[in-house]
Amino acid sequence: MNFYKKEKFEEAMVCLDEVLKLDPDDSELWDLKGIIFTLMDKYEEAVNSWGKALEVDPGDITALQMRSKFFNKLGKYQESLELSEEALKLDPKDYRTLSNKGYSFIGLKRFQESLDFFDKSIELKPDYFKAWCYKGMALGYLERHDEALKCFEKVVTLKPENAHGWSGKALTLEKLGKPEEALKCYKKSLELNPNSQFTKNAIEHILSMKS
Repeated sequence: MNFYKKEKFEEAMVCLDEVLKLDPDDSELWDLKGIIFTLMDKYEEAVNSWGKALEVDPGDITALQMRSKFFNKLGKYQESLELSEEALKLDPKDYRTLSNKGYSFIGLKRFQESLDFFDKSIELKPDYFKAWCYKGMALGYLERHDEALKCFEKVVTLKPENAHGWSGKALTLEKLGKPEEALKCYKKSLELNPNSQFTKNAIEHILSMKS
């Protein structure tokens, strides 16, 4: 897999396809193909590869976890939820899968239910910043902004280079009527992710309110 390590993804795919012709029942090869597709930003192809892995081995936990994760990214929240439930039967203490299941509930607008899974994830891995970030999102949707702010503060403490944490904190500060503090956080978020149109618009909105 030298091609894979050197990020020559197209060449890696050619090699994988040749091997899969010889051994199409190797679920680990289908798993690897899915991972390479994600590195190429081809999420639909990735979930299809993990689907192939699960046809070969329905208990392939890597395929269950990864397919669930990327179904969320594709906005297929119910499909993701069902897969994460299967994965948790095999490993009920996987903090990433618990957090991913919570995110599926956010996508399905079942915000209160999502909190239980973020809390379980955090209990198992207190420094898992994604669970804190998603919990902050859910609390925001529930208009529990003081609690959401504490979550986003935790995110930027654990992962100060995470733009989503700073923008989440900024949005929450706006909701709490603290535009000056929000502006500072939005600017920090934009430093980390200069292409975020959401953050640019938010900064322009606060500045327009000041003028």
